[in-house]
Amino acid sequence: MTLYGNNNLPIILLILMILSFSKVGYSSSEVTINDSYIKEKYKDHLTCLRAIRFYEQKYNIPKNLLHAVTLVESGRWFKEIGIFLPHPWTLNVSGKPYYFSNKKEANAFLQKSINDGIKSIDVGCGQININFHGHFFEKIDNLLNPVYNIAYAAYFIFMNYAKTNNWYKAVALY
Repeated sequence: MTLYGNNNLPIILLILMILSFSKVGYSSSEVTINDSYIKEKYKDHLTCLRAIRFYEQKYNIPKNLLHAVTLVESGRWFKEIGIFLPHPWTLNVSGKPYYFSNKKEANAFLQKSINDGIKSIDVGCGQININFHGHFFEKIDNLLNPVYNIAYAAYFIFMNYAKTNNWYKAVALY
């Protein structure tokens, strides 16, 4: 979660504009998939989207702002369904991104990285940094739970907004 330090704010604003104004964009509340195979294969990604919609409403975060943040942080293009989605099994270890196929693989690499003494690890849809925010989770692997991850990301952005009274600054502090 170092959006400001990596100068990603312009990217977030661009994605937010696309999501808000473009026919190509979509919001987390507009994604519907009827194919049961696709639903099952991408269920955890869709869980991220449902959690985004829920927590944007809970914290009165502007529609699609949290969605845009998660797309910058962990987004991947899924050609099979033609959608850019937040990826729950994303880790960024010391600045290098890793995308895993499932929670088990991501958790194994997360635990190995921690055991190797690495401190800078961002986890999940919202790329929550374990060094700065891990203590808010009962267990570190809870960061890989899409709902917990998004819940904390939304809370953190909301608290940044409470400090600054400005959504752009709130995201910049993310």
